[in-house]
Amino acid sequence: MAYMFYGFSSLSSLDLSNFDASNVNEMHYMFYGCSSLSLLDLYNFDTSNVNRMSSMFSNCKNLKYINLSKATLKNINSADNMFSLTQNIKIIINGYDSGFENLLLNCTTFKLYCDNNKNFFKYTL
Repeated sequence: MAYMFYGFSSLSSLDLSNFDASNVNEMHYMFYGCSSLSLLDLYNFDTSNVNRMSSMFSNCKNLKYINLSKATLKNINSADNMFSLTQNIKIIINGYDSGFENLLLNCTTFKLYCDNNKNFFKYTL
């Protein structure tokens, strides 16, 4: 799935609700440059086998909301610049990994909403 939607700058909506990603290992640059996307609901994305998410959402300049609440980030080996060149984005995840800050390098402003053992908190830069 790496580079799958790379550079699709005119792509404004995407329904991935029935997308089976359970056997995927690499998602790097998957949505890179999808500058017309404003919303991505990846709630059903199974990322348990993914180990590379580098620049996955980089340069998605209009992406304002992303739901990764069912995503598993524990097997990720490479996720540098995952959200680089995005601005004012709201990211929803489940659980909090101390290394999550590395995913947000070069992300101008963001709000991270996290449900960590049902204790909901918000992290804002």
